[in-house]
Amino acid sequence: MRSALDCFQGQSLLPTCVLASAVRIHRLRRASASERDLLLAWGAPPFTLAVHGALYGKYFSLDPDSAPNLEFLFQRVREGWVVVTMMTEPQRSAHAGVLVEVRADESLELFDPAQPHTEQPVVVSQQTFLRHWTGELVFTTGGKNIEEK
Repeated sequence: MRSALDCFQGQSLLPTCVLASAVRIHRLRRASASERDLLLAWGAPPFTLAVHGALYGKYFSLDPDSAPNLEFLFQRVREGWVVVTMMTEPQRSAHAGVLVEVRADESLELFDPAQPHTEQPVVVSQQTFLRHWTGELVFTTGGKNIEEK
């Protein structure tokens, strides 16, 4: 199975965090794609999880303040990778990243395409994540269950 770090794609174009997350999913599935490839296919930004991210799995828009929705998210992460959006700064657009692990202490491992390769994964506490999560997620079908060929 390919590791999450093997599939890392940093964000090289702005604003392309959804593109970079999609490239990561392509790499997980052993497909070749770059941000530029997807930019040509998708057209001009803005890119959203509801439209563009949903090309790679099942899209959900949930109430981020609901405890059952958090458990639903955790279960999806335990089964595979989950692309999420977060509002990290007021007055800015949402930022996408890929959740790859729920740790025993319920902190989360997140691959953030805006951060350098050497700083991956970013580990965030459940409380910090909940302050920023928009409730959007795309469950990438297969995720951790995709076998290396």
